[in-house]
Amino acid sequence: MSLQSIILNKLQDKDKAQIAKKLGYSTVSKLESSIRLITENKYLGLDKNTFSFNLTNRQLLSKLCDELEIPELLYTQIIKEIDVELSKDKGKKPYFFLETNFKRDNQPIFALAGLQGRRFLTVNKDIYKLPLNSQLEKLSAVIQAHHKSTPKLDMWGTIEFYVYYYDAETVVVFSTEGEVVRVCAEYFYSRATMSLK
Repeated sequence: MSLQSIILNKLQDKDKAQIAKKLGYSTVSKLESSIRLITENKYLGLDKNTFSFNLTNRQLLSKLCDELEIPELLYTQIIKEIDVELSKDKGKKPYFFLETNFKRDNQPIFALAGLQGRRFLTVNKDIYKLPLNSQLEKLSAVIQAHHKSTPKLDMWGTIEFYVYYYDAETVVVFSTEGEVVRVCAEYFYSRATMSLK
């Protein structure tokens, strides 16, 4: 049973008018609107930056749970886990840099800058939301499929490694077969850029 279900079940035996008054709502319908936001949203409304009168969604959720006598330990743990999930969504998303060990000869900068985006590969949300250990096998499959269809990048050369920027402190370097070659705290690469002066 989810926290949303617990809230809805406990509300059946409560006087909504009394709860609305305690939480600072002028009408029951306004309280019900806020409750719908909590119970119909997988993040309990914590992903929305809205106010219910003088309460944030987070404050409303906590006060409502207290009013319904839902154990604080339960709802605070659920809120913490949602916060972790939301911070991962809002933070910098993991991605691959496709390492070709490129050395520039006479390639025009404007052409390299135009093809710069091909040196990066995004990672599906269904993968990067998992813990790193659960990601590794899936990332390996992504690499193998990508390398089979695109072993070489126009102008940049043959892909030699897939460099996975997991977070600010963890970089995983994969072979083109999808095997972990090394893990490091940072990995630098050059960029082709153009600017107007």
